[in-house]
Amino acid sequence: MQSDSSQEAAFLYEINLNDLGPDGRTAIQDALKLNLSSLWKSSGSLPNGIREIKNVLTTTRTKGHSLKINVLGLYNYSSSSDLALQGTVLTDQESGQIVITDTATATRISGSINFLADSDKLRKVLAQSFLITAAYRCSGLVAHAPSLKVSYWHFADHAQTDQPTMAGNLNVLLAMGLISSGQVQESLTPAGDFGRSTFHLNTDYDDALSQSLFLRSDGQPRTVEEYGQIGRNAMRQLIQPGGDDAFRLRGLDDAAWPQMEEAGGTVVNLAPLFPDLHQDSQIPVIAGDYVLIEWWATAMARMAQSLVGAKRFFAQTPPPAPDSPESKKAQADLWQQMAEVARNTHDRFSDPWGVVAMDLASGLKSAASAQVVSPRLTLRVERTPTN
Repeated sequence: MQSDSSQEAAFLYEINLNDLGPDGRTAIQDALKLNLSSLWKSSGSLPNGIREIKNVLTTTRTKGHSLKINVLGLYNYSSSSDLALQGTVLTDQESGQIVITDTATATRISGSINFLADSDKLRKVLAQSFLITAAYRCSGLVAHAPSLKVSYWHFADHAQTDQPTMAGNLNVLLAMGLISSGQVQESLTPAGDFGRSTFHLNTDYDDALSQSLFLRSDGQPRTVEEYGQIGRNAMRQLIQPGGDDAFRLRGLDDAAWPQMEEAGGTVVNLAPLFPDLHQDSQIPVIAGDYVLIEWWATAMARMAQSLVGAKRFFAQTPPPAPDSPESKKAQADLWQQMAEVARNTHDRFSDPWGVVAMDLASGLKSAASAQVVSPRLTLRVERTPTN
């Protein structure tokens, strides 16, 4: 885990007074007068008795830059270069991320809307593609898959950021174990507007971790009940107790959920379960949470069932011929399930809840990184993947 914050020390040194020589004492005296030039010039070979722990200037100079390219529809082409030459290149105007995709997916992304004017539509397709690609890579359909990560990310840009909005961003990082509750409180103190801000969150999954999203360690599919519990836990962690939307926790209660399932989750049917809540403003929100979690739990469980069948089929010895009717049927069954996911993906799956739910499903084991940038708070955190 790595974390950098604008509220942390920019320069940090460990000093052993017993080992200091004349040059070290001079460097410290200059530093106490707010002149760090001696330490900065000597950072490669500091005087005896001084050890550098952190130097924001050194860190800034040594940091690199990365270009993130999202590749969709790769398995429809013989190589990534063919896809780049024959496909379509799209750009998310807010986050700057590049998407290289096959023509069919590009048509689905743009459709009847201008994707340059509506980045949310593009991100919804990226969320769909994450779910489908994670399943496809662990299905056994690709015998020699390229070494690529499956990434799931969220980006938000706010012209003005009030404290509840920033608290919501930090709650996402808290739910994923990237920061502590103490860091949240420190970052939100004192109260006030944070100005223009950006929030970027990214998670990466390798093949083994992608498989764990759908299958248990014994190879059995995970159940809709298990996914439902994960989905509710993710939603609960993103709702701030005592906030304006704290009423949503009522609908996420494990005891209330079966009653909501029996009622069907519609606004009309849920109203009698929560007679003290406003039917026009609060009940629809609870119903929306219910529909989102039920969709995700059902889609994940169905995909898990399809994957088990596909993996068992393609793991036979000797392996079935790729062009055999049986192989084609197994592929068609899995592709049909994936197509259902693509058609029915909930709009809110591209929200931070979707990233958190998938991360919880992995056991908080994805390679995760996040960055918050604003005039009052700059925060960067990372989590390396664990086995």
